[in-house]
Amino acid sequence: AAMVSETAHTVVGVDLSVDVIQHAKNNYRHHANLQFITASCECLPFPDASFDFAISFETIEHIEQQKEFISELKRVLRPDGILILSSPNKRLYSDAHDYHNEFHVRELYRNELDELLHETFPHIFWLGQKLLFHSAIWPENQVCVTAEYLVNDNQQVTVASQPSVEPMYYIAVCSHNPAMLPTTLNKLSLFSDSAEMIYQDYAKQTRRVMELDQ
Repeated sequence: AAMVSETAHTVVGVDLSVDVIQHAKNNYRHHANLQFITASCECLPFPDASFDFAISFETIEHIEQQKEFISELKRVLRPDGILILSSPNKRLYSDAHDYHNEFHVRELYRNELDELLHETFPHIFWLGQKLLFHSAIWPENQVCVTAEYLVNDNQQVTVASQPSVEPMYYIAVCSHNPAMLPTTLNKLSLFSDSAEMIYQDYAKQTRRVMELDQ
Protein backbone atom coordinates (compact mmCIF):
# COMPACT_ATOMS: atom_id res chain seq x y z
CA ALA A 1 0.00 0.00 0.00
CA ALA A 2 2.85 2.39 0.82
CA MET A 3 4.55 1.63 -2.50
CA VAL A 4 1.33 2.27 -4.43
CA SER A 5 0.77 5.53 -2.54
CA GLU A 6 3.96 6.92 -4.08
CA THR A 7 2.09 7.03 -7.40
CA ALA A 8 -1.63 6.94 -6.61
CA HIS A 9 -3.66 9.94 -5.45
CA THR A 10 -5.17 8.13 -2.48
CA VAL A 11 -4.68 4.60 -1.11
CA VAL A 12 -6.63 2.66 1.51
CA GLY A 13 -5.23 -0.54 2.99
CA VAL A 14 -7.65 -3.02 4.58
CA ASP A 15 -6.95 -5.96 6.89
CA LEU A 16 -8.98 -7.97 9.38
CA SER A 17 -6.22 -7.91 12.02
CA VAL A 18 -6.22 -4.97 14.42
CA ASP A 19 -2.52 -5.57 15.16
CA VAL A 20 -1.59 -5.53 11.48
CA ILE A 21 -3.46 -2.29 10.87
CA GLN A 22 -1.86 -0.64 13.91
CA HIS A 23 1.58 -1.79 12.75
CA ALA A 24 0.93 -0.30 9.30
CA LYS A 25 -0.29 2.98 10.78
CA ASN A 26 2.80 3.24 12.99
CA ASN A 27 5.25 2.52 10.18
CA TYR A 28 3.67 4.47 7.31
CA ARG A 29 2.04 7.44 8.99
CA HIS A 30 4.33 9.82 7.07
CA HIS A 31 2.38 9.01 3.86
CA ALA A 32 -0.28 11.73 3.86
CA ASN A 33 -2.36 10.08 1.12
CA LEU A 34 -2.40 6.64 2.76
CA GLN A 35 -4.78 5.27 5.38
CA PHE A 36 -5.39 1.86 6.92
CA ILE A 37 -8.74 0.45 8.03
CA THR A 38 -9.65 -2.66 10.01
CA ALA A 39 -12.41 -4.50 8.15
CA SER A 40 -13.45 -7.81 6.66
CA CYS A 41 -12.83 -8.21 2.92
CA GLU A 42 -16.33 -9.73 2.57
CA CYS A 43 -17.90 -6.52 3.93
CA LEU A 44 -15.89 -3.49 2.90
CA PRO A 45 -16.87 -0.22 4.62
CA PHE A 46 -16.85 1.87 1.45
CA PRO A 47 -19.59 3.37 -0.77
CA ASP A 48 -20.43 1.83 -4.12
CA ALA A 49 -18.19 2.82 -7.04
CA SER A 50 -15.64 4.62 -4.88
CA PHE A 51 -12.34 3.23 -6.21
CA ASP A 52 -10.52 3.11 -9.55
CA PHE A 53 -8.32 0.17 -8.58
CA ALA A 54 -8.53 -2.78 -6.22
CA ILE A 55 -5.37 -4.79 -5.55
CA SER A 56 -5.48 -8.18 -3.86
CA PHE A 57 -2.27 -10.24 -3.70
CA GLU A 58 -2.44 -13.69 -2.07
CA THR A 59 -5.72 -13.06 -0.24
CA ILE A 60 -8.44 -15.14 -1.82
CA GLU A 61 -6.97 -18.51 -0.82
CA HIS A 62 -7.12 -17.46 2.84
CA ILE A 63 -10.89 -16.92 3.00
CA GLU A 64 -13.97 -19.13 2.75
CA GLN A 65 -16.42 -16.62 1.27
CA GLN A 66 -14.59 -16.10 -1.98
CA LYS A 67 -17.62 -15.19 -4.10
CA GLU A 68 -18.67 -12.57 -1.56
CA PHE A 69 -15.16 -11.14 -1.61
CA ILE A 70 -15.12 -10.76 -5.40
CA SER A 71 -18.62 -9.25 -5.33
CA GLU A 72 -17.49 -6.68 -2.76
CA LEU A 73 -14.51 -5.73 -4.88
CA LYS A 74 -16.80 -5.25 -7.87
CA ARG A 75 -19.23 -3.18 -5.77
CA VAL A 76 -16.60 -0.68 -4.58
CA LEU A 77 -15.04 -0.33 -8.05
CA ARG A 78 -16.22 2.27 -10.52
CA PRO A 79 -17.71 1.00 -13.83
CA ASP A 80 -14.31 1.31 -15.53
CA GLY A 81 -12.45 0.10 -12.44
CA ILE A 82 -9.74 -2.54 -12.49
CA LEU A 83 -9.08 -5.43 -10.13
CA ILE A 84 -5.59 -6.92 -9.97
CA LEU A 85 -5.70 -10.22 -8.11
CA SER A 86 -3.12 -12.96 -7.59
CA SER A 87 -3.58 -16.51 -6.37
CA PRO A 88 -1.37 -19.60 -6.09
CA ASN A 89 -1.72 -22.30 -8.72
CA LYS A 90 -3.02 -25.21 -6.64
CA ARG A 91 -1.77 -27.84 -9.09
CA LEU A 92 1.85 -26.69 -8.77
CA TYR A 93 1.82 -25.00 -5.35
CA SER A 94 0.28 -27.93 -3.44
CA ASP A 95 -0.48 -30.99 -5.56
CA ALA A 96 2.89 -31.32 -7.31
CA HIS A 97 4.83 -31.07 -4.04
CA ASP A 98 2.34 -32.80 -1.73
CA TYR A 99 2.36 -29.59 0.29
CA HIS A 100 -0.31 -28.22 2.61
CA ASN A 101 -0.30 -24.59 3.74
CA GLU A 102 -2.11 -24.50 7.08
CA PHE A 103 -3.18 -20.89 6.52
CA HIS A 104 -4.92 -21.56 3.21
CA VAL A 105 -8.66 -22.16 3.44
CA ARG A 106 -9.32 -22.93 -0.22
CA GLU A 107 -6.78 -22.91 -3.02
CA LEU A 108 -7.90 -22.76 -6.64
CA TYR A 109 -6.91 -24.40 -9.88
CA ARG A 110 -6.57 -22.17 -12.95
CA ASN A 111 -10.04 -23.06 -14.28
CA GLU A 112 -11.65 -22.56 -10.84
CA LEU A 113 -10.13 -19.09 -10.47
CA ASP A 114 -11.21 -18.24 -14.01
CA GLU A 115 -14.80 -19.35 -13.35
CA LEU A 116 -14.94 -17.46 -10.05
CA LEU A 117 -13.69 -14.20 -11.54
CA HIS A 118 -15.75 -14.47 -14.72
CA GLU A 119 -18.97 -14.61 -12.71
CA THR A 120 -18.36 -10.97 -11.83
CA PHE A 121 -15.78 -9.65 -14.31
CA PRO A 122 -16.36 -10.49 -18.00
CA HIS A 123 -12.91 -9.41 -19.18
CA ILE A 124 -9.63 -10.79 -17.76
CA PHE A 125 -5.97 -10.46 -18.77
CA TRP A 126 -3.80 -13.28 -17.35
CA LEU A 127 -0.17 -13.27 -16.24
CA GLY A 128 1.98 -16.02 -14.74
CA GLN A 129 4.56 -15.64 -11.97
CA LYS A 130 7.22 -17.99 -10.64
CA LEU A 131 10.59 -17.74 -8.89
CA LEU A 132 13.29 -18.90 -11.35
CA PHE A 133 17.06 -19.01 -11.40
CA HIS A 134 18.87 -17.57 -14.43
CA SER A 135 22.39 -16.94 -15.56
CA ALA A 136 22.40 -13.28 -16.57
CA ILE A 137 24.76 -11.64 -19.06
CA TRP A 138 24.64 -7.88 -19.69
CA PRO A 139 26.86 -5.16 -21.22
CA GLU A 140 29.00 -3.41 -18.65
CA ASN A 141 28.42 0.36 -18.33
CA GLN A 142 25.82 0.35 -21.09
CA VAL A 143 22.05 0.43 -21.22
CA CYS A 144 20.38 -2.84 -22.16
CA VAL A 145 18.20 -1.95 -25.16
CA THR A 146 16.86 -5.44 -25.82
CA ALA A 147 16.64 -8.87 -24.20
CA GLU A 148 16.68 -12.52 -25.21
CA TYR A 149 15.39 -15.56 -23.38
CA LEU A 150 17.45 -18.75 -23.74
CA VAL A 151 16.35 -22.12 -22.39
CA ASN A 152 18.47 -25.25 -21.99
CA ASP A 153 16.26 -28.27 -22.53
CA ASN A 154 17.98 -31.67 -22.58
CA GLN A 155 21.33 -30.05 -23.48
CA GLN A 156 19.74 -28.18 -26.37
CA VAL A 157 19.78 -24.38 -26.04
CA THR A 158 16.92 -22.66 -27.82
CA VAL A 159 15.55 -19.13 -28.00
CA ALA A 160 12.19 -18.93 -26.24
CA SER A 161 9.46 -16.32 -26.44
CA GLN A 162 8.56 -16.81 -22.76
CA PRO A 163 9.38 -19.12 -19.83
CA SER A 164 8.38 -22.70 -20.61
CA VAL A 165 7.46 -23.54 -17.02
CA GLU A 166 4.06 -23.66 -15.33
CA PRO A 167 3.28 -20.57 -13.21
CA MET A 168 3.40 -20.92 -9.45
CA TYR A 169 1.04 -17.94 -9.15
CA TYR A 170 -1.56 -16.43 -11.44
CA ILE A 171 -2.14 -12.69 -11.69
CA ALA A 172 -5.50 -11.71 -13.14
CA VAL A 173 -6.28 -8.17 -14.31
CA CYS A 174 -10.07 -7.88 -14.36
CA SER A 175 -12.55 -5.26 -15.55
CA HIS A 176 -16.05 -4.76 -16.91
CA ASN A 177 -14.59 -2.54 -19.62
CA PRO A 178 -12.22 -4.40 -21.99
CA ALA A 179 -10.65 -1.10 -23.00
CA MET A 180 -9.19 -0.80 -19.47
CA LEU A 181 -7.18 -4.02 -19.76
CA PRO A 182 -3.53 -3.93 -20.89
CA THR A 183 -3.05 -4.54 -24.59
CA THR A 184 0.73 -4.24 -24.91
CA LEU A 185 1.88 -6.03 -21.76
CA ASN A 186 3.95 -8.49 -23.77
CA LYS A 187 7.27 -8.15 -21.96
CA LEU A 188 9.07 -10.47 -19.57
CA SER A 189 9.42 -8.66 -16.24
CA LEU A 190 12.32 -9.64 -13.95
CA PHE A 191 12.66 -8.53 -10.34
CA SER A 192 15.69 -8.77 -8.08
CA ASP A 193 17.19 -7.04 -5.05
CA SER A 194 20.69 -5.66 -4.57
CA ALA A 195 21.34 -7.97 -1.60
CA GLU A 196 20.44 -11.06 -3.69
CA MET A 197 18.46 -12.46 -0.76
CA ILE A 198 17.03 -15.45 -2.64
CA TYR A 199 20.44 -16.52 -3.93
CA GLN A 200 21.99 -16.00 -0.47
CA ASP A 201 19.32 -18.21 1.06
CA TYR A 202 19.92 -20.85 -1.63
CA ALA A 203 23.66 -20.83 -0.93
CA LYS A 204 23.04 -21.05 2.83
CA GLN A 205 20.74 -24.04 2.45
CA THR A 206 23.22 -25.73 0.10
CA ARG A 207 26.01 -25.35 2.68
CA ARG A 208 23.70 -26.72 5.34
CA VAL A 209 22.93 -29.82 3.27
CA MET A 210 26.66 -30.39 2.69
CA GLU A 211 27.30 -30.12 6.43
CA LEU A 212 24.55 -32.63 7.17
CA ASP A 213 25.93 -35.03 4.56
CA GLN A 214 29.35 -34.86 6.19
